[in-house]
Amino acid sequence: KKIHKILTLFEREHDLKNFPAKGPFFMLLGSFLAYQFFPLDIALAAISILAVGDSISHLFGRYLGKTIIPPVKHKKLEGTLVAIACSTLTALLFVSFDKALIASTVVLLLEYFLPSRITRIIDDNLIIPILAGAIMMI
Repeated sequence: KKIHKILTLFEREHDLKNFPAKGPFFMLLGSFLAYQFFPLDIALAAISILAVGDSISHLFGRYLGKTIIPPVKHKKLEGTLVAIACSTLTALLFVSFDKALIASTVVLLLEYFLPSRITRIIDDNLIIPILAGAIMMI
C-alpha cells in the first residue's frame, strides 16, 4: 500500500496501470548495461547523465520552463538546457569536460526530439546511459 502511494506521486497514469515502476526498472536496467558495456569511469558518467539530466530536465522544465519548441509540446527548452549543464557537471566527476559536455548535449537533445512512439517502446531510461556511454567511447 505504501509503495502504491509512492508510485502515484511519481509514475505516469498509463504506466501505473500497465507497468508500475517502469521508470525505475529501466533506470536500473540501463545503468546495469552501461556498467557491463563500458569502462567504469564512462559507465558512471553515463549513469550520472541519466540520473541528473533526466530528472532535472523534467522538474525544471515542468515548473520553470516557458519555451515550447515544436513538435514536443510537453517538454520545455529551459529544462533541457539546465539538464545539459547539470549533467555535464556531474559527469565531470568521472570523465573529461569534452566527453561530459558532448555526451550530455547529444543525449539530452536527442531525448527532447525522440518521438513518443519510440519512447513508448524503448524507455528513455534505457536509451540514455547506453547512448551516453557509446558517445564517450567514441
